Amino acid sequence: MRIGGVDPGLKGALAFADVIDGEIGPARIYDMPVTETVDGRPLPDAREILRIARKERADMIILEHVEPRPRAGATSEWRFGVGYGLTRAALQLVDDEPRIHLVRPKAWKEKMGLSSDKKLSLAMARSLFSNNAADLRREKDDGRAEACLLIRYFRDHLLKSGAVEVC
Repeated sequence: MRIGGVDPGLKGALAFADVIDGEIGPARIYDMPVTETVDGRPLPDAREILRIARKERADMIILEHVEPRPRAGATSEWRFGVGYGLTRAALQLVDDEPRIHLVRPKAWKEKMGLSSDKKLSLAMARSLFSNNAADLRREKDDGRAEACLLIRYFRDHLLKSGAVEVC
């Protein structure tokens, strides 16, 4: 079974790995593709997200379901929401029956023993995805780390329990 994990921010990432007999293989990690808009500001590149997702052909994609951030300004929140919408729409278009499971950051991080501290996510991903050490070596690789950890979350908390809801 091929699983995808998606951290949807501009500094996020997409990760895909095969889960065979409960074991997670090495992840294939892609930084969130971005494109400049008319105003010169970046947004996720929906076409490239779609191309990557079609190439990987995941059986299930775990997408972090983001919410408004209380301390962000209205303009940045609007752009963040547009970016999330572009990412989600691209993933929905992968095939006729996309299998996407949404999970709120707080929910999956609590079950994995994490907090909002990105350094903890990076440390855990380095430990659990040792085959991807080169992909997770920098502090700014936290988006890659969280995309990988969403795959682990699926295996540990959804696959075993059968509690997968698809949107």
